Amino acid sequence: MFFTVNPTLKDFMRNKINLVITVIVSTFFSLKGFSQNKRPDMTFGNVKVSDFSPQYYPVDSSAGAVYLFDAGTSHFEGDKRNVFSVIYERHARIRVLKKSAFDIATIKFNVYDHDFWHEQEIKKIEVVTYNLENGHIVSTELDQGSVFKERNGDNVNQKFTFPNIKEGCIIEFDYIISSPGIRYLFPWRFQGEYPRLWTEYAVKVPQFYHFVLLKRGFLSFDIDSINIAYKKYRSLDFFTIDADEVQHTWAIKNAPALKEESNTTTTDNYVSKIEFQLVSVNYPNQTVDTAMYNWGETSKRLMNNNNFGKQLGDDNKWLKDDISEAGNAPAASLPMARAIFNYVKHNYSCTDSAGLYLSQDLKKTYRDRKGNVADINILLAAMLKNNGFHVNPVILSTRSNGIANSDYPILRQYNYTLVQVLINDTLFLLDASNGLLGFGVLSGECYNGNAIVVSEDDPGIVNLSADSLKESKLTSVFLTNTDNGLSGGSVSTLSNMSSFSLRKNLAAKGGANGYFNDLKKNIPFDINISNTSIDSLTDPDHPVTIKYDLDFKPAGDIIYFAPLIAEALKENPFKAANRLYPVERPYCEDNTFTLNMEIPRGYKVEEIPRSAKVMLNENDGIFEYIIAANASRIQLRCRVVIKKANFLPDDYQNLRDFFAFIVKKEAEEIVFKKL
Repeated sequence: MFFTVNPTLKDFMRNKINLVITVIVSTFFSLKGFSQNKRPDMTFGNVKVSDFSPQYYPVDSSAGAVYLFDAGTSHFEGDKRNVFSVIYERHARIRVLKKSAFDIATIKFNVYDHDFWHEQEIKKIEVVTYNLENGHIVSTELDQGSVFKERNGDNVNQKFTFPNIKEGCIIEFDYIISSPGIRYLFPWRFQGEYPRLWTEYAVKVPQFYHFVLLKRGFLSFDIDSINIAYKKYRSLDFFTIDADEVQHTWAIKNAPALKEESNTTTTDNYVSKIEFQLVSVNYPNQTVDTAMYNWGETSKRLMNNNNFGKQLGDDNKWLKDDISEAGNAPAASLPMARAIFNYVKHNYSCTDSAGLYLSQDLKKTYRDRKGNVADINILLAAMLKNNGFHVNPVILSTRSNGIANSDYPILRQYNYTLVQVLINDTLFLLDASNGLLGFGVLSGECYNGNAIVVSEDDPGIVNLSADSLKESKLTSVFLTNTDNGLSGGSVSTLSNMSSFSLRKNLAAKGGANGYFNDLKKNIPFDINISNTSIDSLTDPDHPVTIKYDLDFKPAGDIIYFAPLIAEALKENPFKAANRLYPVERPYCEDNTFTLNMEIPRGYKVEEIPRSAKVMLNENDGIFEYIIAANASRIQLRCRVVIKKANFLPDDYQNLRDFFAFIVKKEAEEIVFKKL
């Protein structure tokens, strides 16, 4: 069997927008082609004068470059080591239309990383640039000496740049890679920064290899066909295996570019692509060799892995001094857990905010007082365990890393390790790698769908979807008449995520002065700010409160007064006219602003905004703007509620219009006229 798959799409929304990761689970016999789209004839080097004629392409008339053709194949061959290798070939032809797209002329592909058993072998590279000069095609080939390797840590990339690049040229490359071993079947991306007129991937896999097929994206396939053919697999001198070979081809015509938009964790969640994960190997007349286990078995293996949980099982008596130094609260109590958490947070520095595995021995982290996020949090887990707490590591994929498919234990999709601790029948998630986080508070980066509790006894799932994160902000402003004009103050109370973001921004800017300078710039009229303060700025266990005094001197016959002072939304976060993939906001929101002000002495209200109430869809959000005035006073209550963080592309226009209304309404002014 080739793929373990599911004949229908899973529910579009399940914790997170889940059409992004569609796992197909049926036998290959149920799959078939459903399109008569014909593959274009793109033999390498067969470039015609007519290929230079289009000034633009309908798939995207503004594109700086267009893939005319992009096709890949992967198949298995016996090799000289008497094992199988995966042979991967990619052939692409690209039209470069504008100088702004000259970056596409540099091609880089991976030839070694942790997924490969050995460095891959480059079998062939052909690189040619075509220019039309005086009605004739001039070809410029790349000198093979201009193809070089580029190392980045454990990764090795092959890199080259096309010669003689000009606006309107056509570039073409073809390379073949031999990858030793069977565990890595090359993925394929049908979308990217530039549109593709035709993009295709074909794989041929022996029936004794069983892969999980992972599909992402929203584009429909123009070709999705499968065939079975008989084949003899041979090595040079050792074996011959007769087996059926499953041949699967996918293709998309006119695939649009996937452009970065606001309110997106990573476009990699939504790019149309195919990935593979080896599940098992079943050679003829041999027992099944399992390559991927369920979460229960995977958790046991992780907890016995010396680079993950094995060191938690050790006695670790050398931690006793630090535990006693952290505090004298009763063992296994909430005060003791807080003390240990704060001790680790304040005495250890994080050198890398991504890390699933330990980068070093736990004793080295203890001795050097630094390590990656996994080093620090597993050290925290060890200290808590030594004090009698029940702890488990928790792994997740951060928002910038992309959505992980929790249905399968594909560990390469995970990049972050936390600690779960049980205290008096309550579970807390802790992250001591960031000094700006309080006890039981995670950064917004962690809210990216399901996290996995790693336990030998009872692995489980923790829902960390952004839809489950509720954030609020309450701002109150009052202004009263004095001998010098209007005076008063503003108080804003933030919740956890907003407090964390503010602390993070102020830490980068060096303090609160920059914050208040920026705030003053956001006020569209002349008003003085003084006695500024930010409470709990250095206490992550409590929300931040922002306070400042206001003084306003009325002057002139007409006064234009912006009632939301510095809190008005200045621009729509959704600028694009349309959107091809979901909106991912960091959390749900409930923001309330109130104003209670006296009318300036010697003035009357000439104009005042109207009250308004607008719904987002039926019940996804609400905007209320309620304002009232009498002879001496004006009161305003403005509230924005967004009840979910993730929105489908079909909701985009409503969401964009909703925020456009908010921007327009919050910009309206009160007009005072001198008596």
